[in-house]
This record gives sequence, C-alpha cells and structure tokens, in this order.
Amino acid sequence: MKIIRPTPVTEGRLTASDVPIDDYPAWAAGEYSAGDSVVVGIEAFEALETTSDEPVAGASKTPPSWLRLGYVNKWRMFRDGRDSKTRQDGGVATTVTPGQVVNGLALLGLEGLSVTVTMTDPVEGIVYQRTDQITDISVNNWYDWYFLPYGFREDFVFTDMPPYSGAEVSVVVNTSNPADTSAVGRYVIGMVRGMGLTLYGTSVRTQDFSVRERDGFGNLTIVRRRKIRLVDYRVDVETPLVDSVKRELDQIANEETVFIGADHLGSTIIFGFYRDFDITISNYALSAATLEVEGY
Repeated sequence: MKIIRPTPVTEGRLTASDVPIDDYPAWAAGEYSAGDSVVVGIEAFEALETTSDEPVAGASKTPPSWLRLGYVNKWRMFRDGRDSKTRQDGGVATTVTPGQVVNGLALLGLEGLSVTVTMTDPVEGIVYQRTDQITDISVNNWYDWYFLPYGFREDFVFTDMPPYSGAEVSVVVNTSNPADTSAVGRYVIGMVRGMGLTLYGTSVRTQDFSVRERDGFGNLTIVRRRKIRLVDYRVDVETPLVDSVKRELDQIANEETVFIGADHLGSTIIFGFYRDFDITISNYALSAATLEVEGY
C-alpha cells in the first residue's frame, strides 16, 4: 500500500493549460442584475440581486448579494473532488512545474481514449514518459467482443516517476476525434510513501446518497445524488516501521490524500480522508493494520 501526499498546484505552478477560462465574463466594477454570472480569479459567482458589490465580498454578506458557484472549469481538476471534472472537447493538456521533488502522480475520473504523462528535466530532457489506455476493450469471449460496449478505466497512478526537483510534468488526455469530450476529475502530484503490503480481504464499496421515496399510492420518486467510494484496507506493516507509519497517518489526519491499495486495481485507488486506523503489533516481524478511507 502507498499514499501520495499532494503538492498544491497553484496558479504559479500551473505553467501551461489548453483549457481556457471562458465559463463567464470576468467581473468588472459596475452594476449586475440577479442571475448574472462572472469570474473572479479562478472562481465563478452568480448575482442574487441587483448589486454593485464585489463578488467575494458580496458572498460573505448577510444576506449575501452573490452566490459562489465554485471553481471555473480549468481549475476543477486541481481543487475539487474526482466527480467535479474539468471538461473539454478533443482532449486536455496541462503542464505543472511543482518546484520541488515529486515522484508520484494520480489522475482520477478520466474520460477519453488515452493519457500520456511526460516528465521533462531542464538539463537532462525527457526522463519519464508513459501512455495508458483509458478505454478498456478487454473481453472474455467472442460474444462480448461483438455485442457488449467497451468500458473505461477511470483512475490511474504513476508511482514510478524519478525524483527530480526542477522537472515539469505534462499530462495529455487524448480522444479519438475532436468532437469527443475528455475530462479529468482530480489531478494529484506529490511524494509517494510506502505504508506496507496490501492484503487480500481488503474491501471496496460505494455509498449512494440518493433518496428513494414512495408516496401514499406507492409511486417511487428518486432524487439522484452523489456517490462516494469507501475502502477498508488490510495491510501488513513491518513491525520496526510501525512508529513511522503511525506518524505518517497522524500527519494526514483530515488532509486530502491519495490512498493506493494496488496500482493495477483502480477500485483500490481513492482520493479522500481516512476515518480510522488500527495497528496491532502481532509479532517481531509483521504487524496487522486496518485503515478505513472515504472518498472526497
């Protein structure tokens, strides 16, 4: 098992992106009517009344004159959870220069055909490059090949990147044609930490917050809401490393983190927080740990 502790992607570290900020017009001093939407920095706001207030200040008033809508499309992949996605037809291309040593990257909630990650050092040139297919066309028999739609792999981790301090990391999500929509749910870059060996018995489930109600005649109404992923990891930790693992977990309490049960099993990759952990010092060699994690 591994984790990636995020290095924040700030406006200075996002050195290139082909996703424009064109959600709404940029705010300018003046009067706005109820329903008007504007962009301030990397966030969008909607006027709740006729107002001349600056949107950030107006959203903090009681009652508010502006409503914060959230981050603009370009920045959702760096700020929100995996379900609030940066979307663009024909692909997404970004370059991040972290300005510090990183050796891991997680790309979650991808949509498209393929994704290519390239790390380029200013002195040595390209030091890492890998392309993975987002579309999953693996089949079990001829019937599946001819009649069933192909699936998608949404979550990818790149934990084998070399540790360079001054390198830039580019991510390109490709589509089969310019009219197809591509998307990135969450981009997390940082340092990889090993936590132990993930064991069979690790469980994965989904919590659905949708509401299902029936009226007096038995008619069913479904209010569709978010789903979050929950993973209960079972991990073997080397007993001499128990203290360091506990310290690491203490440090990420209430901190957004990528948890990786196995690189090749997307269902064990989750971006979120841990609810609880327990480490039982079993013997001098190995200790048994459990970790409950919920998605962001």
